[in-house]
Amino acid sequence: MIRLVVLLACAADRPDDPVDGPSGDAVGAAAAPAGGWTWVASLVLGTAPGEVRFEGAVAEPAWDVADDAQHALVRVPALPVGPAQLQVGGETLPFEVTAPWFVEVGPAVGLATPHDVSDAPPGCSQAQTGVGFADVDLDGDLDGFFGHFGAPGRLYENAGDTSGDGLPDFADRGTDWGLPDVDSIAGVFFADWDDDGDPDLLLGRVGSNVALENRMIPDGSPSWRDVTAISGLGGTNQRTMGFGFGDYDGDGDLDVYEVNHSLCFPDDDPTNDQRSGDHLWRNDGGHVFADVSDDLDPDVLDRFGFSAIWLDLDRDADQDLWVVNDWTTGSGRSAVWRNDGPDGADGWRFTNITDESGISPIKDASGGTINAMGGAVGDVDRDGLPDFAFTNLGNNGLVLSGADGGWSLASAALGVERATLPWDTQSATWGVHLADLDLDRDLDVVYIGGALKWGAAQPHALFENTGSGGQWIDRTWDGGLSSPRHGKASAQLDLDGDGLLDLVVANWGDVPEVWHNRFRNGDDSPVRWLAIDPAGDGVTVNREGFGAIVEVTFDDGIVETCFHNPVPSLGGTSDPACWFGLGEATVTRVDVVWPDGVRETVPVSTTGYPWSERRLRVER
Repeated sequence: MIRLVVLLACAADRPDDPVDGPSGDAVGAAAAPAGGWTWVASLVLGTAPGEVRFEGAVAEPAWDVADDAQHALVRVPALPVGPAQLQVGGETLPFEVTAPWFVEVGPAVGLATPHDVSDAPPGCSQAQTGVGFADVDLDGDLDGFFGHFGAPGRLYENAGDTSGDGLPDFADRGTDWGLPDVDSIAGVFFADWDDDGDPDLLLGRVGSNVALENRMIPDGSPSWRDVTAISGLGGTNQRTMGFGFGDYDGDGDLDVYEVNHSLCFPDDDPTNDQRSGDHLWRNDGGHVFADVSDDLDPDVLDRFGFSAIWLDLDRDADQDLWVVNDWTTGSGRSAVWRNDGPDGADGWRFTNITDESGISPIKDASGGTINAMGGAVGDVDRDGLPDFAFTNLGNNGLVLSGADGGWSLASAALGVERATLPWDTQSATWGVHLADLDLDRDLDVVYIGGALKWGAAQPHALFENTGSGGQWIDRTWDGGLSSPRHGKASAQLDLDGDGLLDLVVANWGDVPEVWHNRFRNGDDSPVRWLAIDPAGDGVTVNREGFGAIVEVTFDDGIVETCFHNPVPSLGGTSDPACWFGLGEATVTRVDVVWPDGVRETVPVSTTGYPWSERRLRVER
């Protein structure tokens, strides 16, 4: 028997029950670029299938995903959009080829240099890559940095659309812009920590971290000054996977939470598997940071972590902290800290509310501990409170706020956990993004798939929020994100200014993926969107405006809420703008709640599109 495992939407002639031969359901596939391939179907092979053909064209040789020759993933030759047929083992199955939601454009935009792993220590986890985007040269578009592990990281200038294909072109500018050679990178984090108006760069490494001041201001051109020694952020022998930026003490500059994993997990050598613990750094100005980790419980700091996000969890005008931890042997669950203000003795009070909040579950839906890696925040259920998504080995998580003031795990009920792949292999995901990818006024979720050191490559996972009674649809396969890779760090940004958020994935030991979002309404009408950049004054509110809350009210009474933060996902920096799809609705009110609790209403038109510019900078 040959059984085709169902992966795809847009089915045609769907029978009610599985049958022998190509089984149970017709499938749909995203159209591949001309001359290309796209992953389409998993075959469970009880007997040798012979040739697999799509519209008469032979599929690429099956890729063994389970190491037992019984499960295989095949790829479809480029086919035109429309009805098609699969022929396998003498049986025929109809399916529909649809236009892809995401198309990979890395080579076209000049971001196709493979991740160098030539110095990666044997036996250690392949968990760190690093990618970040920021407007380094202040010319209005986002430049990119990619980390390597055997060669220096590379900084690319966004030169605009020089080729005329509608997409930006990136050029390597590391040497031209005076970037020092830094290798063994685990995370790339841009933020204006000196409040001078340009993004500085903090590189998490296996070894000592590196802090670089961007000299665009005051010099007038990008260059970098190494301020690691001044800052105190370097450390010694650690693996820093994340930096969380937020102004926890409300003094107008960005403090830093440093997230460390073990140096070389899962090596059994205790010398390699040492840990340095997490650190809380208070920004004292002048690139000087004070280690105030004693304000937090040392037992919780001494876990294996990946990511951290500051946000006003309880809407009380101060920044609380969510730390995403890998609950493996010798570690513990993700942590939630409530900011309770100064302690009256030159310190700060943080209360560990992990247990009572429900944000960091003890077990996933299958009863296993949670190896959380990437984290994302957004108001999925539109109640004005943050919801949380995290990745895992196995069941991914989506935690929603409740009427009782707590949070609970909802991913299984919503169908967005992807515990296993369709061929029964355990899912492994790393970065995660909560974003309105189709601009229909609700948040979708993408989990970045990637192999463990000892496992097979994995596809990403894309779930579309239909906004209809909590219904979500798995769009991984017909959405185009199904090619198995070794994804780790990731970032979201609008590459071409069309309002649709694109995705960049830094793969371990492979070329990056640059996914161009080509979503369009069924009638090809223009998409409608609004992006808001809160910006502080550097005195009462940090220049980045991190910690601000943006509320957009529509004419039907729905309020969309965004918690402004660096969108770290895992090991990366995204465009931090608050991004809102408008659908067919009209914006009637925009409010910015600054980190100190001051509410500012932004004037808008009451009819039609609210601004001539779709991206608005709101200054304190």
